[in-house]
Order: sequence, then structure tokens, then C-alpha cells
Amino acid sequence: MEPGAEHYDIAVDGATKRGGKFSCRIESKVARPQDFAMVSQTFQAKDYGGKRMRFSGYLKTHNLDGEARLYMLVNNEEALFAIDNMGDKAIKGTTDWRKGEIVLDVPQGSEYIQIALLVSGKGKAWFNDLKLEAVGKDIKPTNSTGDMKYKEKLPKQEVPSKPTNLSFEKAAAGKQPGEVL
Repeated sequence: MEPGAEHYDIAVDGATKRGGKFSCRIESKVARPQDFAMVSQTFQAKDYGGKRMRFSGYLKTHNLDGEARLYMLVNNEEALFAIDNMGDKAIKGTTDWRKGEIVLDVPQGSEYIQIALLVSGKGKAWFNDLKLEAVGKDIKPTNSTGDMKYKEKLPKQEVPSKPTNLSFEKAAAGKQPGEVL
């Protein structure tokens, strides 16, 4: 079970959106949610090796006493190369749409990239207009861990070659907007 699955609803929302047809809404369903909720996907890094990548999107919150943030991680089976979760730029409280972004270098030899939407605390957050794109070296990375070795080798993963459904339209297929995913 994913972290926070018992304490949060994750849904496609056709009513509250910045662009496109849908946003992703993560909403607490208990008064004091434990942990956090995460919507994530992992994909192969081979097409991105040697590039600087930006994961961006827009976040909106309503009465969120925790935080909403984007997350990105670059690794292989043996080492974590880069990670960022918007640090002190997390969105809190009640806000209109605000752009969030993470910029990380993807070293040659990277095998996996994971991107995610994270929410903690009571309240609601929406995520919309997500994008993953290569940027120039003139754009500074937002955070990086360097090269941290894992204590144990991670298992090899079967993952897609690129991110999918950043518009949430495939998740919405066959579901009514607002229906829990």
C-alpha cells in the first residue's frame, strides 16, 4: 500500500484546473492524516543521460496545513545521483495556481528517474500542466546530492522509457471527474 493511502483521496478533477481538461487532486479524508500521499512514476533515464532536466507544474492549495510539492529523483541500482522535493518552496495554506519546478542533472549511467506529486497534512492540493523537458546548462540545478552509494544494491526495475499521462487524461478515461483513482 502506498504511503497515506488510507488518509487521502487521489482523484482526477475536471472542475478545478489551470489548463487542459483535468488536474490531479489530492485531498485528506481524515482530520489528522498520517504520513503523506504520493502520486509517482518511474521511467528509464537512458534517453536523458548527460542532460539537465526540468520537472515543472502548477500547484494550487485550499486550507492545506501541511505541504504540496513536486519531487524528482535520479538514480541507478547502486547510487542516488540527484534528488529534490522543492525544499523550502513547498506550497502551503490557501493559494491560487503557483508554478513549481525542479531542475536536476541526469548523469550518464543513470538508470531511473522518478517524478512525483506529494501532499502532507489536512486540506486539498491540485497539480496541473506538468511537464518534463531538457533545459540548457544556463539554468541552474535546484538541488543535488552528488553521488551517494546505496548500502544494498536496488532491484532492477521494469519501467517505461518515458513519463506518461502528465495531463491525467488517461487516468480519467472511464471515470467521472472527481472519482477517486
